[in-house]
Amino acid sequence: MLGASPVTASGTGSPASPTGLAHLLVPDSGSYQAVLGALDGDRELRLTATEVASATGGDPDGARARLERLVAWGNVTRTDEADSLVAYRAGTVRYGLTDLGRRILRAVSATSVEVAAATAPDPPSRWLAELAGRVDAAGDEEAARLYAAAIGVPSPEPTAAEGPPPPALDLAAAREAVLERDGRAGRELARASGELREAAADLARRRLSRGAFRLLTDLLGRALAQAAPDGDAYVADAPTGLELQLLRAPGVRTPLYGEDGVITLDGFKVRVAPLDGRS
Repeated sequence: MLGASPVTASGTGSPASPTGLAHLLVPDSGSYQAVLGALDGDRELRLTATEVASATGGDPDGARARLERLVAWGNVTRTDEADSLVAYRAGTVRYGLTDLGRRILRAVSATSVEVAAATAPDPPSRWLAELAGRVDAAGDEEAARLYAAAIGVPSPEPTAAEGPPPPALDLAAAREAVLERDGRAGRELARASGELREAAADLARRRLSRGAFRLLTDLLGRALAQAAPDGDAYVADAPTGLELQLLRAPGVRTPLYGEDGVITLDGFKVRVAPLDGRS
């Protein structure tokens, strides 16, 4: 069963004025993201609607209906074939399958729509995500060495059955590299928040750097995760000292520019300001 239609640029919920972020604002947003995920995972688009329904835990008619909604909202386009995913292709505003959209969806999925902004988790730093990825991809011995280097303890000695010991790992150098990377990430975040703070008064006319634009989209994603279909949204971010408000404004289109691309928010105004009056 489909959820309620989200408010679009016209404020009526009609697909006449679609928005690529509409699927994030419906009560059953997760089911639409699951369909987009099936499209993303099946690069040759050979799955049938029945197979999509099975993969997403729904029924074929519901899968087709959600696909048609995503077409109406501008997330995907389609040909004349109705029963196979080969009928559906990525559209120009298919946010869920672009680098920009992935960041928004990650922020949305990390924040429940029922959790207050103050309790929303901060996104992990890039170096920590990279370290986790390396540990996941490594074998048991390499994973143990990486973990030991990260927390600063000696690596376990291999047994005779494991063959010769690995080359010695310089723990001091490894810790220094981790601290340096963490410090670099902190400096990049400080630069991004400073740039976003300076641009706040004229946000729709400024083209932000990659770091500032990434920070802005992260804040947008967290705010959208808490937005009611007919209400405003707010998020506060203590590490950057910034707050972001999404204000409902039917008929208004707000463009946001960055090196990664452009987001146009239909039916919203965006306000960014220092948190708690910080300068």
